[in-house]
This record gives sequence, C-alpha cells and structure tokens, in this order.
Amino acid sequence: MKTALSLALCVGAAATAFAQAPDTTFFHFKDGQLVVIPQEYVVDRQEDNQFITMNLTEGKSFKLSKYALKEETHTAPELPVIESFKFNNDYNDQLYTTANGVIDHAAGTITVSPGCIGKTLVASVKLPDAEDELDTQVWVEGKHNISKVTRRRFDRDYVYTVARPRNYIFKAGEFVPYGRDYTVHVDFLTDHPTSKYNVPRIDITFGDGTTWGDSQWIGMNGKKTWEKATIKIDGSGVYPDMAETEIKIRGRGNSSWEGKAGSKNPYRFKFDKKQKPLGMKNGKNWVLLANKVSGSMTTNALAMKIADLVGTDACNHIVPVELYINGHYRGSYNLTEKIGISNNSIDLEDESKAALLELDTYYDEDFKFHDDHYNFPVNIKDPDLADPETAITLDQIKAAFNNFCALTKEKEGFVNSVDSGASALHVESYIRGLLVTELTNNNEIKHPKSMYFYTEDATDVNSPWHYGPMWDFDSAFGWDHGFFNVSTEHDMFAKIQGNGQEILYNIYKRNELVQKEYFRLWDHFMNDGLLDELLEYCDDYYAFVKPSFDHNNSGNDYAEITARSKEWLKARAEFLYSKINKFDIEKETDPWASYGEPDGQLDNVEDAAVGEIETDNDEPVAVFSITGVRVATLRPSEINSANLPAGVYVAGNRKFIVK
Repeated sequence: MKTALSLALCVGAAATAFAQAPDTTFFHFKDGQLVVIPQEYVVDRQEDNQFITMNLTEGKSFKLSKYALKEETHTAPELPVIESFKFNNDYNDQLYTTANGVIDHAAGTITVSPGCIGKTLVASVKLPDAEDELDTQVWVEGKHNISKVTRRRFDRDYVYTVARPRNYIFKAGEFVPYGRDYTVHVDFLTDHPTSKYNVPRIDITFGDGTTWGDSQWIGMNGKKTWEKATIKIDGSGVYPDMAETEIKIRGRGNSSWEGKAGSKNPYRFKFDKKQKPLGMKNGKNWVLLANKVSGSMTTNALAMKIADLVGTDACNHIVPVELYINGHYRGSYNLTEKIGISNNSIDLEDESKAALLELDTYYDEDFKFHDDHYNFPVNIKDPDLADPETAITLDQIKAAFNNFCALTKEKEGFVNSVDSGASALHVESYIRGLLVTELTNNNEIKHPKSMYFYTEDATDVNSPWHYGPMWDFDSAFGWDHGFFNVSTEHDMFAKIQGNGQEILYNIYKRNELVQKEYFRLWDHFMNDGLLDELLEYCDDYYAFVKPSFDHNNSGNDYAEITARSKEWLKARAEFLYSKINKFDIEKETDPWASYGEPDGQLDNVEDAAVGEIETDNDEPVAVFSITGVRVATLRPSEINSANLPAGVYVAGNRKFIVK
C-alpha cells in the first residue's frame, strides 16, 4: 500500500475549514469508509449509472461504485479529539516530573514543556472512551502513533492527526488519514534555564559553622564519618527546587577519593526521610560524582543513557549540577542515586530476603566472602547483616551465589527459558547489562570492580540472579588512551583476563537461548532508533552542560570530546553488531502500521469472496463489520476458523462474506 510520509502535514487546520467549505466532497460508503476530496485537487468528474470517477491532480483518479456509496455530502462530519497529551515520567526515564500538554481544540495546537535532557520522548495520547471503542487512531506524518510506546524526537513541531478507521482525504497526490489535526510544539525547559551555568546548583552547608578549610572530616576519615549539614537546590527552572533541608554527608569512592581539603572529592549524603531531589524518585541515599579523571565529565551520563535505552535493572539517573560547599565552588558534578535495595534503586515489592552483592577487589565491607568457583571477592552490600531483624544469613547468601556460579562454570545450557524465575539467571537483566558492558568497553570487570549481582530471594538457591545495576565507568570508553581514542574493534572476550570477564562469557557461550536473546536486543538497538537516540543525546547533554563545564575549567575541549564520542560509539556499536551470532527472530508487528488506501471500486458486494480474503502475506489485519465497527484482528489464515457471525466483513481493504 502506498502511504504518505509527509502529506499528513498538509492536512493541518483542514478539519475546521472543511466544515465551512462547500467545495469539498464527502463520500460516505455503506461499509463505513469516508473519502474526502477537496475540489482544488479535482481535474474533472465523470459518472454513469454505476460509477463515479474523480480524476485528480498529479495523474491520480478515484473510481467508486454507486452501489457501495451511502451518500455524498458537502458537510464535514464531527471529528474525534485528543482528550489529553502528556509526557508521563513512567514512560520517559529521563523525565522526573510528568509534563502535561495545554490543548487548544479551536486552534488545533498542543504545547508542552518537559524538564529533561534529551529530546526524544514517548507521548501519552488519550482519546475519549467512545473514540477508543471505535479504534480511532493517531497518525503522525503517515505513521501510526502508539500512545505510551512510540518514541519521537521533538526538536521540531509535528502534526498529530486523530482519524477513525478508513477515513481518507486526498491531498497533494495521495490519500492520507482524515481527521482532526493538532500541531504539537514542545518547549524544552533545558533550552532556557534560569541559572548562570544552565545546570542546577547545589549548596551544602555544615550546620556547626565549620568552614571548608578547617573541616576535619575532609581527611581520610571522611569516608566513614557522617557530618551534619544542610542542602539547598536551585533547579534552574528545569527541575524542582529544594528548600534548605537537613542531611548527613561523608566522602565516598576508592581511587576517586583523595580526602584533601579543596580537592574535587566525591560525596554521599542521606536524608532523615525519603526526599525527591530534582524530582527524582523518593529516596534517602544519594551520591555526588566528581568525574575528576581528565576527559570523563560526559562518560557517566553516556553510559547510563545506554543503560536506560536498553532497560537495565535499576538504571541510575545522571543530572549535572554545580556544587558549592559552605559557599565555595567545588566543580561540575553529577547527582545520582546510591545503588542499593531501596525504592530509588533496586525497588522490590518484597525485599526481606533479597541480597545485593558487589564483586570488587577492594573487598572492604564488613560482611564478605569468596565464592568456591571463581574466587570472586564478594562484598555484601545489602542487607545489613549486623541488623538483628535481617531475615537472611551470610551462609544463605553464600550458598545461593555459589550455586549460581557453579551453573555458569560447569553446566551447558543451564538456561532453558527466558521467563523470569525459570532458571538461576535472570536473562533479560544479563543481556541488557552485557550490552552496556561491551558497548562501553568497561574494563572494570577484569579486576573485577563495581560488578553487581542481586537476587530477590537468597534463601532459595534457585532464585534468579540479576546482573546489575550498572556502575563505575572510570575504566570504560578506552580511558587509558584518552576517552574515545582507543580502537572500537576490541573484543572484550577474545582473551579472558579476569574472572569477571569469565563469568559473563561462560553464561553467553554455554546458552544458545541467551545468545538468541542477546542478538534480539542488539537488533532492536541498531534498527529501531536507539543508537540514533544515543548519538543525539551526546549533543543534547553537552549543549545543556557546556557553561558548567567551562566554569569547571578542566582544560579539556568537551566539544571535541563529544564529537569524538559520537564517532566512537557508532563505530563500536557497528563492530559489535557485525560479530554477534545471528538468529532468525520474529518481530512484533503493528496491525495499523499502514493506513492503506480507500476502496470504492466494488460494484456489487455479492462479488466479494466467500469465507476467504486475499493478502500478500499472513500478517494480522483488522477486521471490520460492514458498518465500519472493528470486530477482530486476525491473520487471513485464521478467518475461516474464527467463528465470526454470518455477514459481510472488510479486511485488508477487501470485502468477504461469512455464511
């Protein structure tokens, strides 16, 4: 079928005009079709006892049967409307506060102002319930828009057309959906922030009056000593502000922690009760990342964007901020969640038996062990085993993780289902985390360092282990050669150099089902716009944060680093996709993917096929009653056995009879 990609824009504002325009013809058919032809596109009209032929511009014509025609009018019908339009934070991970659109039905406009970095968003479009029952759909530039699913880059205006099934209008050479049009304009708050350096400003002040220079906790003991302070946040007109609020703060990090007064140190802080800084999800524990390694001020943001795009477990959010302590500027930082079993990180319905482990050579937690198969240094991050109310024990956690490690090391094909809970591995979390690890070329797994696994029930040795959350990209993106300078054609698993690499490789090589799902994810990433969105995000992030980077004065040219990162990420993704094991996979299809074209040429409905329908393939098609009510979505091969009531139906732009 021929579908217009650009002509939907031509329909804009037409719905209102046609209600008053006698020079537009509306053909209403007995089968529920509506065909609209503006006079400006009519070359001539010919008719006889059986047919009307409309010869149109650009050499097109439309022939219709008078028998199939119900009526011909010059009055526009009442058109469906959009009841609400918004960007819901439930479907836009980089958006922390839902942005509701302002709809002007008379003008046919929708304006919405989201506060987020990155301009690709998923819109939630609600139609009145009565229209939903009629299967009214929304079209944008000839393509079907699925509410809460379709991703679109809103760096320009779009016309959304709300059209009932098989309502067509001829415009500039093609038939396109006919309905009510709305021009959607998105005004991103990041395009006009209110702060001097664009990004939010965080002020931390010690409550005891100490100044930055003589604060004792800045020394090496600062990673263990909590100090009372207050935090105040100016959201820069992009994110919500936070009034002065009490916190406790201390240093954090391993190699990134210097503990010197005046240096750019990373910090962890916590509230007495859950808070939503910058509108993020309620939580007590938060982290300020310093990104002090030369050239690294975009790497955490890009890595977490990849994790967000592929849907890793408990993906961290990254917001660039300007940090001031006791009024002294400390630099350009990232605010993010602290990893843990909590509602702003690993959010579980029942966390009473859950365990979060970190494989890390620093091996510096109070409760820790080495497993029996890889000799991993395992830190128990959660739960707090010193708490007498904790329901699980170190021995239970160790037994569950040992069982998982044994399977990965010794058993071929131990994953026999992708369903959650069907094996000791949570497949979806593994393949998503593996893509992030490989695409970022994160060498932290070689040690390993900051490599996380968790299970929801450590008392059950068969409870699935999740790979993630993703964390720590200090050794990613070719950091040791200057970020985004190393070869993109590096196979992380060509030579196993550490047990962190080994466990990930063992899972992959021993399970063909995992390999197939990994290919499916890569295919989605490369062919459904996710790589393009990542590359666009590189520019979006830098454009917003540039004044803060300049203020930080690190000596790096982040315009050049951003351009280099885009080239590196694209080449890296193409290399990994080219070498991955390929599989035949089925993809979900949208039965509304094409709006189709009108059919007015059947001179007698009795000439329709009996009990069958012709299509080019066996893809699902919408089935309508003769009055235009959608009754089912079926494959043509299923029509005869579908037990439809006797009658005349329309499917695939053809009529057929069920007796």
